[in-house]
Amino acid sequence: MKPFVFQHAQDVWPEGETLLHVYLTPHDQDRELAALVARRRAVLREFPITCVEDRWLHITVDQITDRVGAEITQAERDALVAGLGKRLANVEPFDIMIGSLESYATEVAA
Repeated sequence: MKPFVFQHAQDVWPEGETLLHVYLTPHDQDRELAALVARRRAVLREFPITCVEDRWLHITVDQITDRVGAEITQAERDALVAGLGKRLANVEPFDIMIGSLESYATEVAA
């Protein structure tokens, strides 16, 4: 298995650079998701893969790609969070369906 190389489009990602992301995080009382994660970890146990801890499980919804994270000031970050909070204030909790495992050269994702 090849080592993971962070990339953005076709370019190798510059060391130390970050992007801001919007994540959905699972509810920690979701027993079905916990069982799904446990089954996937069991399947991958024999492979040279280190699974992320439960606290890092997430679904990436969006990322800001016009500038690297270091160029976005704290005031801009605060405004982004406030704006997102206003847009999501009336969104009710919802269920999603997670598909089967997909294997790539650098990861296994659901």
